Amino acid sequence: VKDTLLKTYSEEQLARSGFKVTTTLNLDWQKFAETTVKNQVAALRYNRATNGAAIAIDPQNGEILTLVGSYDWDDPVFGKYNIVTGKRQPGSAFKPIVYAKAFADETITPGTVLEDKEITFVGNYKPKNYDGKFRGDVLPRRALANSLNIPALLVMQKVGIASTLDFAKTLGITTLKDPSESNPYGLSLVLGAAEVPLLEEAFNQLKTDKVIGFRVNYKDDQTDKDEEALAKQFGVPYQHTKVFVKNGERVLKSPEG
Repeated sequence: VKDTLLKTYSEEQLARSGFKVTTTLNLDWQKFAETTVKNQVAALRYNRATNGAAIAIDPQNGEILTLVGSYDWDDPVFGKYNIVTGKRQPGSAFKPIVYAKAFADETITPGTVLEDKEITFVGNYKPKNYDGKFRGDVLPRRALANSLNIPALLVMQKVGIASTLDFAKTLGITTLKDPSESNPYGLSLVLGAAEVPLLEEAFNQLKTDKVIGFRVNYKDDQTDKDEEALAKQFGVPYQHTKVFVKNGERVLKSPEG
């Protein structure tokens, strides 16, 4: 807060004017967040965790309710670094951006069947899922909810790196390289390989949540109709997906094929 005020006022003005600054922080939530971050960093010391951060944003108006930039600002080695505003790899938190772009462009729909199997990409890139398992054909909802890497990479291929970078900028992410640069990123961009501030990532989630949100079911016709009506009521994309049995296994079939 003080750093922001110093952009407008001098040190002397701040010291003598007696400004009263009102923020959107919820004091009780802030205290809880600070304690939680400190405890979690301590609990993860065995895994060489050295710092942590947290931010909570009101989805209705974008107000910051809690912001913890470091587990302990007095730590002389790791404490004086604001992880919320610093650039770090977001990991799978970047996946919704790519899915949102794919839905916005209708590159995929909620009924698109995505493969989750062992694949070798260009450059002999052989990614795996976090648990080393593959699940076969999956819908976007399951792929995203379970943070599956292979389907995300396939969606990344469809959307394109340059298109994803441009879209991320519209969501408020400013730290990514310009797509005009020669090969700024590879497909691993969708897995969070690029560095992004947690603050920008948090605000972009508010925007992608308005794009991603869908219901897909394969029950009886009446349930389909009920859920489709509910989806329309909330302005959520909806897609019927057929299911049939082949060799004793349930197989998904999207309207695309």
